[in-house]
Amino acid sequence: MGRKLANWGRSLRLRKRRAISFAIPKAKNTIRGYGCDWKPFTAWCEAHRLEFLPATPATVTLYLSDMAAKRKASTLTRHLSAIAQAHQIAGLEFAHDVRPGTFL
Repeated sequence: MGRKLANWGRSLRLRKRRAISFAIPKAKNTIRGYGCDWKPFTAWCEAHRLEFLPATPATVTLYLSDMAAKRKASTLTRHLSAIAQAHQIAGLEFAHDVRPGTFL
């Protein structure tokens, strides 16, 4: 039973990720940028056993805080934009007041 549930959960995560990948009505480079910034977030969430859709404010803050030691504020802002865009595409509210400068 546990294995079946784990496989179902992984399948759901892959479907969510795939839906985000193809649903962005933007320029190619923008889509590519969102994808490049979204993938590390989903991988980080999975590694920490946290949900990426919908992501809680705490999850987003922890992720950006973790990245802050090795990334510039502009990169963090870009990642935050990709996370917000993914929520919008999925039809989820993303009204988190998370700013990269607040945890540097």
